[in-house]
Amino acid sequence: MNTNKKKIVGDFSYNLMSSLLATGVLQIVVYPVLARLFNASAYGVLLTVMGIVNTVSVSIGNTLNNTRLIQNTNYEEQEISGDFNLILSFSGIIGAVAIWIIGQRMFGLSIFTSVLMVILVLLMSWRAYFIVAFRIVLDFKSNFICNICIATGYFVGLGVVMVTKQWPCVFIFAEAGGLFWIYKETKIYREHFGITRLFKPTISKFLMLLIVTISTNVMLYLDRIVIYPILGSESVSVYTVAVFFGKTLGIIMTPIANVLLGYFAQKDYKMNLKNFWQTNLIVLGTASAFMLLSVVAAPIATKILYPGFFEQAQPFIFYANLAAVIGVVASMAQPAILKFVPTYWQLIKEGLYAVVYLGAGILLLNKHGLMGFCIASITANLVKVVILYAIGTIYFSKNNGK
Repeated sequence: MNTNKKKIVGDFSYNLMSSLLATGVLQIVVYPVLARLFNASAYGVLLTVMGIVNTVSVSIGNTLNNTRLIQNTNYEEQEISGDFNLILSFSGIIGAVAIWIIGQRMFGLSIFTSVLMVILVLLMSWRAYFIVAFRIVLDFKSNFICNICIATGYFVGLGVVMVTKQWPCVFIFAEAGGLFWIYKETKIYREHFGITRLFKPTISKFLMLLIVTISTNVMLYLDRIVIYPILGSESVSVYTVAVFFGKTLGIIMTPIANVLLGYFAQKDYKMNLKNFWQTNLIVLGTASAFMLLSVVAAPIATKILYPGFFEQAQPFIFYANLAAVIGVVASMAQPAILKFVPTYWQLIKEGLYAVVYLGAGILLLNKHGLMGFCIASITANLVKVVILYAIGTIYFSKNNGK
């Protein structure tokens, strides 16, 4: 990587500011306000539905985003354009239909709310993919401005929710804000809507990564999806409040992982064992410092932002946040594995992780309630970290970054 260090620092700074802005508004303003506007049961349903919406939308948009990064060099070398908007359209429609059915049959949402959920899935999927236009050219300043637009949309949406009581509006306005900036600054949405000679390898890569991403996102929101039918919506609210401080770190660090993948996608970058472990050690140090900070700060922040839930959530705060932080450590090792290691390793890793998470999660949740689920989450995320580190160490040792 021949990019100068000043630019690299600037890119990470812009992405860190983007993360802090979007995360700060969402975690410190949006969710606490929604928790006050709705009772514990309704808030638990909101969180569970949004977990499913995020799983569907992010799986579609982010997977296509990463596929574009991985495949972009091939399209540039052959000077062709296409495939991606076609894939986005069809997968977005499938995702929207899935959300409609889930909202109607599982949660009994009204027709109007279900329509809003469909709109949200489409907007979120589009924004998650189209933002690749900034990642391809490493334009993280534009990405930062995009997050300013998203944050502004959150505030506008909250005002609408206070009047209408339709909570999807806050997320719809946020996504619309981000898309406004993307449409203003890029022409990616105007790319050829058709099939090219690279469609077959691209769709194959997309579908394989989609399986991995869906699995990853299901695991990310599994707490809500599993807790809801077993313990009810109020327990979803309690656990989500307990874990919010640790998950905030994950939301902050995810775009930084995206910066790494953006640099890894450049033609002249070669990964090796030394670079892999340097990144991991920095992440481990940062995560350890954050965990120490959370011992003091997490209870204070939780009590301030969620006073109505603090007493119930307090026993689980340390354990839930530990599980979340370990999950962040795993997610930061992911970009190198995603770019340089054969994709089937992703399936193996996610399969093992899912077995441990689902098996231990359901078993311990039934036996020991939310504390059992915390222990299962810690165990599953530790397994994921060990697997990622082992794959990276073995692969980069043998291939020397080739």
